[in-house]
Amino acid sequence: MAVKKIPPCVDIDRLLSLQHSDPGFFILAINFFNEGYLRNRHGQTYDQALFSDLISRLRKELQDTGYLSERDFQCLNVMNQGAIHANRV
Repeated sequence: MAVKKIPPCVDIDRLLSLQHSDPGFFILAINFFNEGYLRNRHGQTYDQALFSDLISRLRKELQDTGYLSERDFQCLNVMNQGAIHANRV
């Protein structure tokens, strides 16, 4: 598993600047940030994998290393469901 660098501070700073903006816009920005990070981590483009596929892949990686708690599992499910709902907007 080749783990790439965490997204640049510029991306994180951009998220922080949106924190007090429109809540819906902020949620979309968080989902886009998470998806971009996972795509970069796994080297997958938008036509190669769905966000749910990337979440499943991360879940499997964490299970294989023994670092996936029940709470982590639930969090990943919430992230996936949140992205599905946010994309309907």
